[in-house]
Amino acid sequence: MRSDPESDAVAYLFENRGRLCAKLFVGKRARPDWHYWFKSPEAREKRIQEGFQDRRRMLASRTRYRPSNAGIEIGHIFVASWGYDQTNVDFWQVTKVIGKSMAEVRPIGSLDASSENEAPLTEHVVPYADHFIGPARRVRISNSGFSPESFIHARLWDGKPCYASHYA
Repeated sequence: MRSDPESDAVAYLFENRGRLCAKLFVGKRARPDWHYWFKSPEAREKRIQEGFQDRRRMLASRTRYRPSNAGIEIGHIFVASWGYDQTNVDFWQVTKVIGKSMAEVRPIGSLDASSENEAPLTEHVVPYADHFIGPARRVRISNSGFSPESFIHARLWDGKPCYASHYA
C-alpha cells in the first residue's frame, strides 16, 4: 500500500497470476477509481504518480471554485442571455445576502436602449433597477454567478446594454 501525503489517494500494489497490478482509491470510496495490470514496475509507478497528481489537481480546483458571494451586495444586478431561435435577456437584482454562498434575488424589468439603426426585431436592453416583476427566490451564488433555471446561467451585469432578439 502506498498513500499520497498531499491528498487522500491510496494505491494498493499486488500481483495477480504473475501480473503486476494496482488499484487507486480516493477519499472514502469503497470502489477503486481504477484497477489496472502493468507490463513493468516502471509503468505501474508512473500510473500511480499520475493518479496521485490527478487527485491533487482535483482537490485544488474544488477549493478554488467553492461557492462564494464575496463582493455581492444588495442592489447588484445579474444578467442572463439565453434562447434558441431568439435571444432572451433576463435581469435579477440582489435583495438580500444570506451567509457565504446564498442570496435572495428578484427578477426585474428592462428598458430599451436601442439606437436608431438596429436591425428589425432586435434591440439592446438595460436593467430597470428596483422595478420588480416577480417574486423573490433564493439562489446559490458562485464565483461566476448563479443558475435561476437549469438552462440559464446569470452573471454579474457589466453595465453594457445587452443584445436581444424576438419575433413579432
